[in-house]
Amino acid sequence: MRPGKKTKKFLALSTILMSCLLLAATLAFAETGPSPVSAKLTFSKTSYTLGDPDEKIDARITLANTSGEDVLLQGGFTEAWYHVYLYFQGPEPDSPIVTSAVSGAGGGAPTPQVPPPAVTADYLKAGWLVNMDIEEVRTYYPLTEPGSYKAWFEMPYVQYEFDPGQAGEGIDTNGDGVPDQYKVPPLEVRSWGTIKSAAAYVTLASAIPEVASDVVVTATEYVFGEGSHPGVTKKPLTQLQMRLYEESAIAAAGISPVNYKTYGAIASNALIPFTLAEKTGIPGEYRFEDVTMGGYLVLACASSLTGYQYLGRSIVADDPNWGTGEISVNLILMADKNNKKAAGKSKKITGSELFIVEPEYVEWTSDSELYPFAFESIGDWGVAVSVNPPEGFVPDYETLTETVSTELDALQFTITDAGSKWKPTKVKYKLEHKGKTKHIESEVGVKLSKKLSKEKKVEEWGEE
Repeated sequence: MRPGKKTKKFLALSTILMSCLLLAATLAFAETGPSPVSAKLTFSKTSYTLGDPDEKIDARITLANTSGEDVLLQGGFTEAWYHVYLYFQGPEPDSPIVTSAVSGAGGGAPTPQVPPPAVTADYLKAGWLVNMDIEEVRTYYPLTEPGSYKAWFEMPYVQYEFDPGQAGEGIDTNGDGVPDQYKVPPLEVRSWGTIKSAAAYVTLASAIPEVASDVVVTATEYVFGEGSHPGVTKKPLTQLQMRLYEESAIAAAGISPVNYKTYGAIASNALIPFTLAEKTGIPGEYRFEDVTMGGYLVLACASSLTGYQYLGRSIVADDPNWGTGEISVNLILMADKNNKKAAGKSKKITGSELFIVEPEYVEWTSDSELYPFAFESIGDWGVAVSVNPPEGFVPDYETLTETVSTELDALQFTITDAGSKWKPTKVKYKLEHKGKTKHIESEVGVKLSKKLSKEKKVEEWGEE
């Protein structure tokens, strides 16, 4: 049974019930005893979250004739609004009891002044049982404060004497051929009292506040000159379409891993939703506002023919900057002396500050390629970079050094293919600052042009 009967019918049933209780209370011969009907209240969970629009506090009321015999109870009992006979107390032990907003007192109604000469009684066979599910308890009960609540079902009843041999003609209200009601004199009261369930306990937890930050993206192109210590300049990238993807949506599309090798598949998949950033007015700066904490991919798509297509960077769900105002993302494009472009990546070293820019990958189109590195600092840093390409590749230098002092500096290796393994190049940094030395490691991926891939019989992204 579900809530939804008309209020007029409910008040009529309650009026009959209360008049019967008044009558029973005045009868000297009336006996009170255990209720022939048992009640049970259950919730689907022990804890619910307040403020979550998708969270509903659902409950089930189970009533059963556990007397072992057929019984007659007050008319309308089997059609009563059981959901308004709930009581809640909490969140503090001395909090007032919360009753139904519909009934005002767990189903009470005005008491008539004159009891009727005869009453209708509902016929409940032995073993009768009904489950009533309440989809949202708060439809009827103002539960708004977080905390632990004690809840129970409590409903008054009147039981009439029932002798099948002497009972009059029954009333079949639902047309199934079996009587479900009888007319009885109001004085034939066997017992009266309350059907009450054991207490159930449920916790209403405060909604976890949504954590969000703005994501600010800076897109920069670094342009390198010739030689092992080339000149380097940088300029903002202003003609980009800046997208923000949820990594869960990418995974749902079956794309994995999320890195420069799969950016093209992600960008070309029309079924993966994304958000577009707004330009801030600062050249090369883009902003996504009020992004909810989670794992994301920032992906820049070139809006014109530029020799490259995508620049990307992931934002992890546990980034410490969530909820602090904004998360900064740097997208790097690197261009060599021949204006050959490829995606770059950056590292920030603290202790004063050193900003390192290195290739995400180098696309090979001939038998030798340039591997550039750029550095910006606050304060003086000693930088030594060593490259260790895979077997069969030869660098012009094993190590290059530079003193970086609050300016933009660069180092550049030339690596030549002698014909062997097409795998990433290992990179080691030795960084010295204020008498302290720090070692970090990285790697630069490899990509082959279509022509070279066919010639070398190697996949586009080299040998895994």
